Amino acid sequence: MNVSRTRPGPRGRTVLFILVLPAILLASVDLRADGPATSPRSIRNWSFEVVSGPSLGGPSSDLEAAMRRYGFDDSTHGGWFGSGTSYPYTDDELWVTTSYWGAARRRLGSGPWHVGLAGGPTGFGIVSGYRETGAGGYTGAYVDAEARMVTLAPMAWYEPARGLRLGAGPAIHRVDLELGSMWFSSGSELFRSYEPGLVVEAAITVPVDTPVFFIALAQYRWAASATAGPWETTTSSGARVEFPGTSVSLSHGFVALGIGGRF
Repeated sequence: MNVSRTRPGPRGRTVLFILVLPAILLASVDLRADGPATSPRSIRNWSFEVVSGPSLGGPSSDLEAAMRRYGFDDSTHGGWFGSGTSYPYTDDELWVTTSYWGAARRRLGSGPWHVGLAGGPTGFGIVSGYRETGAGGYTGAYVDAEARMVTLAPMAWYEPARGLRLGAGPAIHRVDLELGSMWFSSGSELFRSYEPGLVVEAAITVPVDTPVFFIALAQYRWAASATAGPWETTTSSGARVEFPGTSVSLSHGFVALGIGGRF
């Protein structure tokens, strides 16, 4: 009898909310650079922010494809804990895909350009696979792959209008690919690498002149590919199971909401 694991539900409503909210904020921001001013605009040279939201894309589809290619695409059967599970699948609930980003910047003179440093951790979810070894009982081989990333990026930002900001900069990504049987005694192995990349972003801030502001941010993060594996295990029946080394794409999108300050 095989153990089944429940496939998590979708997170579409949360992502839709985060994608729609920037449009709502944009409608409330005065982006007219030549509009009448009711009071002199105060210049605050420094600003910072902290945001969080889901990662979109990344290595999960490549890891699922690899599990199908290497035979980890069997299904468990009904038992004490449910009606079985089809593999592979990705656990993409917010608790494993929520990412965080922070930035600190300084204005160059009194113009629209800023420079600074940004970065934060990213989660991509957990991809799970299963191979039936044919020995019966609890002898199948489970494999899980979790991808995480920490990014550091020196960036430059340009404000084409009040409340709107565009930014870009080179990045270095520390990539952790954990591969193995995370929930069972055979354990897992961590594959770590440092990959070059690029971050581009667009952000809306509101209010535009106050010391404290709210922010809606969208990014695209390009990164060089990384390798997960190889990994091997032996089932309780003595069957040897291998997951060969696999190259996966790390480039992804990121949408987030947060808060910041100017001083």
